[in-house]
Amino acid sequence: VERKFRDGYVGQWNLTAQYLITSDTLLEAAYHGSKSTRLPTRLNYNQINPFPAQPPSFQQNFPYPSASSVNILESRGASNYNALQARLERRLVRGFTLLASYTWQKSLADMDAVDGGFANGAGPFGPQDIRNLRANKGPAVFDRPHRLALSSLYELPIFKNRGGLVEGVLGGWQIGAITLFQSGAYLTPGVFGVSFTGSRANLLGNPNLSSGERSIDRWFDVSKLANPAPGQLGNAGKGTIQGSGHNKWDLVVQKNFKIAESHRVEFRTEFFN
Repeated sequence: VERKFRDGYVGQWNLTAQYLITSDTLLEAAYHGSKSTRLPTRLNYNQINPFPAQPPSFQQNFPYPSASSVNILESRGASNYNALQARLERRLVRGFTLLASYTWQKSLADMDAVDGGFANGAGPFGPQDIRNLRANKGPAVFDRPHRLALSSLYELPIFKNRGGLVEGVLGGWQIGAITLFQSGAYLTPGVFGVSFTGSRANLLGNPNLSSGERSIDRWFDVSKLANPAPGQLGNAGKGTIQGSGHNKWDLVVQKNFKIAESHRVEFRTEFFN
């Protein structure tokens, strides 16, 4: 553990405004921000010097030749978060209620937490060179630029106020939905089948494809990626490729059958997709 290890801290700020559109409908908009400083990190200080090894000999000079990994727990990590959040809420009026929440956000970090509450300097998401964490600043692994969540419930007006058996059986049915749409995770391209390089690929252009060009076999353009030459670091940043998004629909159909003054039976069927 670093001798001068210090606990990390987070500063947060927000500004929220609410507006009553009608007596039953509320609109809320908010800005949320935060900055995290001195986050715990774990880096291998037995990284060869220079890194990567240089031609022609590619000699690997380790600072501690008699050891393998020399992981030091430090407080070097940093991140920040900025988001616009909006919410539309309609209370249950005339058999209809709605709640919609939207977030447009960006979360940047120079290290990503993997286990134990600290960031690990390994793999393509870790920094290529532990001496330069700033070069690893990019979208956090949990960053989702856009997220929209909707939930609603509607009571069908048919056979309402009919009374008797007709309303008891055919009236009062409710249909509800919960839907979620969000952007995909950010992916970081790594090297493949090459030695004496950094962990990142080189970018030859924009590897992201438009939604109409994507398929299950070709979600991004591989031709825009290449291995760096031996002795070089790849230039691909962290979170270069946008991964697959999320589109989820859940539905419910339900009705309460009144048996007696203090008893009822609920019929409920749910569909998850």
